[in-house]
Amino acid sequence: MKEDLLREWDITLINDMVSFISTHLYGKKTAFSLETMKPVRALSALKTVAGKYGLDSEEYRREKKSYISAYGDRIEGELKLETRTYRTNEELLDRWILDSLEADSAEKDCEETSCSEKPL
Repeated sequence: MKEDLLREWDITLINDMVSFISTHLYGKKTAFSLETMKPVRALSALKTVAGKYGLDSEEYRREKKSYISAYGDRIEGELKLETRTYRTNEELLDRWILDSLEADSAEKDCEETSCSEKPL
């Protein structure tokens, strides 16, 4: 069984091992500058624009269009053929942004009132 797994998954396992070791050796600072972090940083920037100007603003629409153009297929479950992406359904992105802003707001309110349970 071990030989079968290594024959089928050797490249994947080696790639994962190199990624993990490289991230460890070069530290967290390098991990945040990796190419794979670009969609995360772009999504965070889009969320900031939405929080500042609102989802109906021209600024948000412009940034959303740019985000979808660059990363519209990046979504949880993106490797499944049936998964709807931001490129095929922009409302999913708006919903994610709204949910995230509401969670941030609830967390901030909780910190200000010293509530015992933080929202998820």
